[in-house]
Parts: sequence; structure tokens; C-alpha cells
Amino acid sequence: MLIVRPARLADLDALERMAHAAHPVLHSLPRDRHVLETRVGLSEDSFRAEVEFPGELLGTSSIVASAGYSEPFYAFRNDALIHALFGRDFEQVELELGGQSRTFIAEVMPSYPLYVPLLPPEAQRVLGEPDDGALLAYDIHLEGGFEPDRFVDIFDAGPVLTVAVDRSASVLANEVRAVRTAQDDTGASGTPYLIAAGGAHAFRCVLVNLPSSLTTGAPLSAELCKVLSVKDSDTVRYA
Repeated sequence: MLIVRPARLADLDALERMAHAAHPVLHSLPRDRHVLETRVGLSEDSFRAEVEFPGELLGTSSIVASAGYSEPFYAFRNDALIHALFGRDFEQVELELGGQSRTFIAEVMPSYPLYVPLLPPEAQRVLGEPDDGALLAYDIHLEGGFEPDRFVDIFDAGPVLTVAVDRSASVLANEVRAVRTAQDDTGASGTPYLIAAGGAHAFRCVLVNLPSSLTTGAPLSAELCKVLSVKDSDTVRYA
């Protein structure tokens, strides 16, 4: 069973280890303990709830609810490429960006348009194409309803994927169900489900395999009810 919960400062050591082990380097997971601590603190302030679960930290993700609000959000329309303009490779740029203000981008980028026909053929070929190492994530997003937009990433010219919230697979396929305590049917067989509860201030979510023939209600084991902090007749979301 995998559990999704808000980050807390107790995760800081594990997050720092994960940041140093990440390849390619991710500017969203900087190798700077102070920056990580600031981001986790902001997350704690946003959720304002302590959700304690034992276990090993396997991954992390983030949502920027107000991208572009306090500082610019940078992308290039699909007639531009900037990878070669930094004079350094992708990993170096990611390392420099991690923990810095986005003004760093404005300071190093040219203010004039870049025209695709004037770019080297090898640069033109990668415009809007995902890196081989990102194909799995790319395909998963496509299955979830995401589509390539008319923008490309500002660093490697890869595709920028977008989706309208009400058209995403997780929203279209989810339903609200009432909890009823049942025997533990979680295991390797069955159908994988995401089950979420708690709302914004005590959010928690689990990924479990449950019998494919679910009819009415949400048959959850006592362990799952404890993890989700729900009881009989409470509602949860299935997807």
C-alpha cells in the first residue's frame, strides 16, 4: 500500500537524500537543504495538519497553486529554443536554478525572438519532443488526459503538457462513496484504486488494489480506515 500525504519537516533528511540521488537533476527538488526546508515549511503552513504515517519515503511531488502570481512563469512558444543559449548543459542549469528566484532566467535569456529555421537541424528535431528518459512519465500524463500545448520547456525545449481540470482522467473517473468496514481485500491482485479523504486541511490518499467488482459503497479494511482517518458512513473519493 502506498500512502500520499503532505510533507513535513521530519521528512527533510529523506528529501535531501532524494534530491542528491535524482538524475537528471530537478530544479523542483533542489540540492539545497535550506531551500527544501523553506518549501516544506510552506507546505505545512498550507495544509496546517500533521498526518503521521510510518514507512519509507519513495517519492515527492508538488503543486504550485499560483504559478505566475508573485514571479513570472517562464515557457517559450513553440517557435523558440534556448538550450544552446546558456553555454552549459541541462544539469548545470537545473542546479543553478534550484533555489534561485526566477529572475535568474530573465537575466540570462535574450530579449529577442528565436526563429526555428535559423536553428541547427539537430536543435530543430528535438523541439517539443520528450527526452527518452521521460517517455514513461510523458505517456502516463497522456493517459491521464494531458496534451502537448503550444509551448516548450525553457531549458530543453521538451513539450509542456496541459489539461483542463474537468477533463482530466482522475476527475472524470472519480466518484464519492460512503465507507463501510470490510475484510482486508488489499493485495497484489485486483484493480488499483486511488482513495482520498480529508479535504485540504488533512488530506491523505492511498493507492491500493481492491476487487474489480466493486458495486456500492467503499468497502475498506480497518487498516485503510485508520490510514484515511475515516469510519463507517464517512465519504471518500475513488479514482
